[in-house]
Amino acid sequence: MTITETLLFSVPEAIVITWLAFSLSTAKSRGGIFKIGVILGVASHFFRLYTGSYIVNVILYTVLLWLLFSLYHRGHVLENLVAVVMAVSIYLTIEFINITVLQTFFHVNLTVLSENLLLRLRSFFPQVLVTALLSLILTHFDLGLFQKTREVTEE
Repeated sequence: MTITETLLFSVPEAIVITWLAFSLSTAKSRGGIFKIGVILGVASHFFRLYTGSYIVNVILYTVLLWLLFSLYHRGHVLENLVAVVMAVSIYLTIEFINITVLQTFFHVNLTVLSENLLLRLRSFFPQVLVTALLSLILTHFDLGLFQKTREVTEE
């Protein structure tokens, strides 16, 4: 993967996954999303270079996201972990559905997809868009995983 591909694919992917993690958590500030996304996107480039296993990449990616997320969001450690794991899981599910749709309905060959940068970009965009829209909906309607409990007062 070249630097151009990292900037076109890994960094936007990391930004929307980070945004989704913030949306799922109790974080009110969204200040670190872009910074975390850029760091995570560049790091994922090196994960892919030095590890040959997809699952190892996902584990390293999730751990690094959790560490960076915890630096910017001072929430409970386990709540942060759950938000990050859920965000990564949701994104991977969206990615799987996207690739399945491309193969089933549009008969896109994954070998051709990996060789053609424009086709990869066009097929990558829907999963980033869906994740961004989901994050926007979760944020707008305050639908995070961990809601603050409201105390009920008796009158």
